[in-house]
Amino acid sequence: MNGYQPYFDAVKFLESLIPPPGSKHQRNHPDIFIKRTRALLGAVNYQFGKTKFIHLTGTAGKGSTANNIYQLLLKNSQRAGLFTSPFVTTTIERIAANGRYIDPLVFAKLTETIKPAIIAVQQNTDYGCPTYFECLLAIALLYFKQEGCKYQIIEVGIGGRYDSTNVVPSPTVATITNIGLDHTEILGKTLPEIAHDKAGIIKNNCQFFTTENRPRLLAIFKRICQQQGAVFHLVATSPQSAEETNYHLAKMIVQSLGYTATTPLIDIRPLPARFEVVSQNPRVVIDVAHNPTKMRCTALNLLAQKYRHCHLVISQSANKNVSGVLKEIAPYADFIYVTSFRNAYRTATNPETIAETSRKFAAPKATVVIIPDPITAFKAAQKNAHQGDLILVTGSFYLANNIRSLFVSEEEILKNRIS
Repeated sequence: MNGYQPYFDAVKFLESLIPPPGSKHQRNHPDIFIKRTRALLGAVNYQFGKTKFIHLTGTAGKGSTANNIYQLLLKNSQRAGLFTSPFVTTTIERIAANGRYIDPLVFAKLTETIKPAIIAVQQNTDYGCPTYFECLLAIALLYFKQEGCKYQIIEVGIGGRYDSTNVVPSPTVATITNIGLDHTEILGKTLPEIAHDKAGIIKNNCQFFTTENRPRLLAIFKRICQQQGAVFHLVATSPQSAEETNYHLAKMIVQSLGYTATTPLIDIRPLPARFEVVSQNPRVVIDVAHNPTKMRCTALNLLAQKYRHCHLVISQSANKNVSGVLKEIAPYADFIYVTSFRNAYRTATNPETIAETSRKFAAPKATVVIIPDPITAFKAAQKNAHQGDLILVTGSFYLANNIRSLFVSEEEILKNRIS
């Protein structure tokens, strides 16, 4: 893959901007992320212009909904860009325009373009060095402009009100899929606090859509819509599945923009590792669910499958709601392989903790084992699985990255610019 060396060099440089594990979120001055991102964009002379932004947040489903909107706009022959996070196999998966991921060499060139701006922000402001996420956002915005994207679909990193993506001006559409308890150390300890933070993406005169249905949270959204002059739309959820709900939400949004949305869900190319079947005999499913809300959807998808025994390979990032996650998925597993993941920038939950929690929720006859290395754990599941069994790998984007790379190579994605 020597031809992609500039890309790998760019990724290495950007990843050097990731704060070390255990770094504290700057809650005392949360607006610094938007100020610093605005300064970074100013230093590269970026102008928002007349671009139509579709800004999405939520505890679960925001990435899939964003992708559905993107795909439906492409079906309507519209030039559109998509920014999501995090990636599963390689960094370019976070940035797509007009049907393909960003060219890795273009990504490298844009990284070189923003390097002087990074230095300028660090030296000429009190905001410190722009972060990995802020730089990726800048690269995405520059690329979307370069590609002539009329619509830019932007998924937040965390929250909304103080997220770096909230540097975008009043969007055409703001969307909150739903509210759950995740990132509580940053967004707040209660659902209303988290709802208020995420509702920060609602701005002047935008169209607002949500599939959240709890009255006390809807009251928060309605109040902020009224304050901002935004139009409130409540979208009904699907009793069938979360995928149907995310798709219906995307259809409503695309129709509000004046386009048709007749493409069936089965013809929408999904994001990678969203209950993705990567192999058969035994069937291997990779899913990035990592909080209780998402894992509940994964469990429903699992129950809709036909299989003999379920082999669950699971790990979690530190500070996640391990009990809440395992409560949703452990009861349906016959064998649970508790593991860690390989990532230099994230800390995994101690497998002992996950195993202990798994035993609380697993069926009485379920087998729970600890295999710290993720590849070894997965291969153990493969060895033990028989025809008709299903292996489910879930709990973390980083675990999904480790295992999916066994089936889909990074080189293949970089070459084809699809996943």
